Amino acid sequence: VMTVTPQSPTYVGENMVVRISTSPSRRQEFIRLTITNLITGTSQVLEENEVSSAEFTFSTPASNFTVMAEIPGYEKRLGKEKDKSWSGLQDFTPPNVTLSVERVTPSGKDFLVEVSVDEPHSSITSVGYSLDGQTRSLSLFRNGARAVASEEVAMEIGQHVFQGFATNQNQKKGYTQNTYLDVTPPESDVPPSIIPNSSLNLSCFQDEMVTISADIRDTISYLQEVRVFSSAGARRTFEFDPLQKDYNLNYRFRVSESQVLTVMGINGNGLTAQQDFTIDVINHRAPQITLSGPEGETAAGTQLTYNFTVTSQDGVNLSEVYFLADNSTVRSFQSIGEPTYSGSVRYTVPKKDHFLKVVAIDEMGARGESDEIQITGIVEDNDPPEIQLFFPSVAYQGFDTDLGFTCRDTGSGLDGYPSILIEETEETFIPMTFDNQFFYTTWRPDTVGLFTFTVSAVDKAGNQATRQSTIEVKDPTGVLLPT
Repeated sequence: VMTVTPQSPTYVGENMVVRISTSPSRRQEFIRLTITNLITGTSQVLEENEVSSAEFTFSTPASNFTVMAEIPGYEKRLGKEKDKSWSGLQDFTPPNVTLSVERVTPSGKDFLVEVSVDEPHSSITSVGYSLDGQTRSLSLFRNGARAVASEEVAMEIGQHVFQGFATNQNQKKGYTQNTYLDVTPPESDVPPSIIPNSSLNLSCFQDEMVTISADIRDTISYLQEVRVFSSAGARRTFEFDPLQKDYNLNYRFRVSESQVLTVMGINGNGLTAQQDFTIDVINHRAPQITLSGPEGETAAGTQLTYNFTVTSQDGVNLSEVYFLADNSTVRSFQSIGEPTYSGSVRYTVPKKDHFLKVVAIDEMGARGESDEIQITGIVEDNDPPEIQLFFPSVAYQGFDTDLGFTCRDTGSGLDGYPSILIEETEETFIPMTFDNQFFYTTWRPDTVGLFTFTVSAVDKAGNQATRQSTIEVKDPTGVLLPT
């Protein structure tokens, strides 16, 4: 005689009681109960010896399981389904997920991404990972309670963010914490390449401005530094952190004597390449120019006055003078025919940053330039940043929770990054972003309760915006369906 309570269990972890007795009552060598988890294939055996009846209590092991009762010479399988099993039990605990990322070979770009899932209670319906915010699904190989999914992915040099996830048949989703991977250059003996855009042999007048242009590239090891140095003593270094694939060099400088200028590229493996540019100076000085006027910040739309004086050299007359804004002509003065020229220009300041200078050309073709003046047009901004939160209302203790939001300011722009404050713990997060509009982070609560989150942002005009959201943290093992 057997009785089962309850006859229709509803959730994983629910207690069940099975009572077994013989009629007429007779002592048995053993009374045995075998509970088999059909998700993992593992079994639990409960047994009492030399008894005529027994009562066994156990917790339902999975969403799909069987129970076998047995005495010497007789066995019976229990269950409500046609195959004598119980299935479809609710599972309120998300899968436990781990993630590993390893380089396949030292000289390659490919990395093996492996997502492991420990889910003994339910079937797994999906598994995958996110890479820099982009979701990728994987095919699953399951062996008992543990499932593994993996793939090889080519990674560019720099920092990347991974997060693994898995979903069970009850749509409970488990996540890993964010894994931050700094991808270093693969081992390689290939140096950078330097492609000149300027002639390798240049001639100019004394005190003229010269631009050396070149494309420096390394698609394998990336660039760590670009150095420019001259036989006349000039030296400049451009450092890249993080490393980058290429760099378009436009090195502009004033030349006073003949020299050889060398451009050197250094890649992430420390290998170098270099290119020389020879500059011959003609013995005639370019015109000398002084430019004066307001600089710095001013209200956009303001009209400002700039004064200049140009003096030619070596007894040569001036031919043309130009007032430029951002290398575009604002006003020109033609056919001067005198050794000196002074003038003024009225300039209306647009929004944002602009660079002003005067260029003069003498009758020998020598070109002189003034130092640049930077002017910034400011627009009055009285509107705070716009924040929209995408926070969940419920989280579970011990499991990662995604916190995402958008933050924009179309006026003066954001001043730095927004922040997230948990009011109850005074813990502050600085979220990540890839486009300076959508920001995100993850939070793993340690305790249950209500938590208030405040997101704050400030724009460059000093306007501040805040938004709040409340999240209830629950114990995942304490969630029960109504009976």
